[in-house]
Amino acid sequence: MYPLFLDLKNRLVVVVGAGPVGRRKIAGLLACGARVRVVCLESASTQGVEWLSEPYRESHLTGATLVFAAATTDVSAQVVRDARRLGVLVCNASDGTDSDFQTPAVFRSGPITVAVSTSGQAPSVAAALRDHLAQTIGPEWIEKVIRAGNVSDDSELKT
Repeated sequence: MYPLFLDLKNRLVVVVGAGPVGRRKIAGLLACGARVRVVCLESASTQGVEWLSEPYRESHLTGATLVFAAATTDVSAQVVRDARRLGVLVCNASDGTDSDFQTPAVFRSGPITVAVSTSGQAPSVAAALRDHLAQTIGPEWIEKVIRAGNVSDDSELKT
């Protein structure tokens, strides 16, 4: 896996399925400014989300930058096949081994973002490690980041 932070602002991300995992993905995507399209049989409405209450079709992926398959095993497997055929990166929530990427456990505080991954092997361990790291990053680190952003040479800020 190659770690990176991806700017999804104003980019279309499709989430197929809206159970607990799908809803977590939707919330995180909205928080980072993505345009979110949800395909799910249940009817719902979420501000800022294009909600399609209908059976999944490959055409739902048109224009997508990323896809999250968070539906039943069979539907998610079809979403993965379709996304790959279209050249769109896809994460299969029900089968991490059949994913092009995985989402890490994330902690945000001001301008600091910490992401922890166990390469899909133990998400609960990644979450515990994230929580541990969050306890070690105090307000002094946020202040350092803000100060460093205001100077061209931040060498005096390093500890």
